Amino acid sequence: MLSRTFWRSLLGALVLVLTACDATQPISDDATPDVAPDPVYEAMLNGVGGMDGLSALLDSASPEVLTATFAEYGVSYEEIDVSAYDMDADTKGDTITECPQYFRSADRNKWISLRGAGGSESHYIDSRGRPLAAYKRLPPVTTASRSSYCQTQIGNWASPASSYDGGHLIGSQLGGWGKRANIVPQQFNFNRGNWKRVEDQIAKCRRLPNGVVAYYVVVGYPSGSGLTPSRFTSNVSISGSAWENAYFSNTSGGGSNGYNEATSMRNWLSSRGCY
Repeated sequence: MLSRTFWRSLLGALVLVLTACDATQPISDDATPDVAPDPVYEAMLNGVGGMDGLSALLDSASPEVLTATFAEYGVSYEEIDVSAYDMDADTKGDTITECPQYFRSADRNKWISLRGAGGSESHYIDSRGRPLAAYKRLPPVTTASRSSYCQTQIGNWASPASSYDGGHLIGSQLGGWGKRANIVPQQFNFNRGNWKRVEDQIAKCRRLPNGVVAYYVVVGYPSGSGLTPSRFTSNVSISGSAWENAYFSNTSGGGSNGYNEATSMRNWLSSRGCY
């Protein structure tokens, strides 16, 4: 007979797998391409205990601990001070403070923590050199500078370019970094509509005590090396609550259920003091 300890371990592993899948494989009824798995990211997320474990690490672990912990899963880590960075600086390079289509190999499968980008925030770059996830603690809520050149360029990478913006994972009204690590091609109506509705509601969390809001955004890409995500997931936890999730496809309105997803998240935030 299998022991009780075995079944507890199996259940715990299943919960972690489901947590990781929840963040990277949002549910949608829209006819958009399936999200291709990112094995390195998913193994890392499972290994550190899902979004709860990851947020705890990014919030409180030293750079040395983060480097050692992520290395166990083939993920590297770097901390960069961008407090004095010129947003109008040359954007032709491929480092994390610039605006390449794909980041260089040294910055792939990597968590980068930016200090001073409208408050600290962290970004994950996938194995193909594209932004995959972003994490930030709020409040304070501070508006960050944008790079209009970079934002326009990223929108133009999608097809048709006229239907896309360069969309922030962490909105600039939340202090989100204004360069490529935080920007992907996003359908313009979705970016300016239901996605913005969620961001604007999160900005109202400024009345809450500092640091009680954990905001974690994940995008999903179809198979291949394309630059345009097919799915967006917004995840919010307040004062250690269970994560509230909103799932969108990267289509007009965020998909056929985009309005309801945004409204449900806004109502949840409002009920917890973000109004």
